Amino acid sequence: MSILYIALITSVFGYTVWYWLLKHMEAGRAAVLTNIQPIVAGFMGLYILSEPLTMPFIVGGIIILAGVTITQKA
Repeated sequence: MSILYIALITSVFGYTVWYWLLKHMEAGRAAVLTNIQPIVAGFMGLYILSEPLTMPFIVGGIIILAGVTITQKA
């Protein structure tokens, strides 16, 4: 299951989304959005593995989203 996840989600889905983003925005702006990956992975762990939602996760997510938002508006 892990190998299937790595092959399909991170490779196929990830690269498909990456190339779609490059088609619709500048490479520099699209690159900033890769910082959202830890948040997505955290929520997948929450949903799939029933991992706990902790305060460091919430604070880190807020910091990442704030950084992405600031960078995208600049």
